[in-house]
Amino acid sequence: MVAEGYATGATLYEATGLSVVVAFNAGNLATVAKAYRSADPSRPIIIAGDNDHHLPRKAVPLPNVGKEKAEAAAAAVGGTAALPSFPPGDRGSDWNDLARRQGHQPIVAAVRGALDQIQKVAADRVELAAAASSRKAQEVRPRGPRM
Repeated sequence: MVAEGYATGATLYEATGLSVVVAFNAGNLATVAKAYRSADPSRPIIIAGDNDHHLPRKAVPLPNVGKEKAEAAAAAVGGTAALPSFPPGDRGSDWNDLARRQGHQPIVAAVRGALDQIQKVAADRVELAAAASSRKAQEVRPRGPRM
């Protein structure tokens, strides 16, 4: 997993036991994720971004930078973004906030969901590659009797 901040990374590791690297800010998520992708092209990568969900609802709306950067980083490396979920009035924004409010269970469930999504995408890619290979083989196969 690639986490935005140190507290988030520590909480994710504590909750899941999975390897976590810290990008230290949202703008660095894609750079860190790309470094890990180049080191191991088959590594499943989860971008555990912040969810600044309260910012777009302000009187003068601001972007949800944590969400936007996490989704962009995940798209850049073929990974998936996972964001903590909070009720509308809750000003929490990261995985550490979620753990303090609800414990580790929602984190474990979100990470499992992200891993399931990565596995589904990988299975779909294998299925598409097999179908393409089968079509190609059928196109190459001669038709009709040979003389």
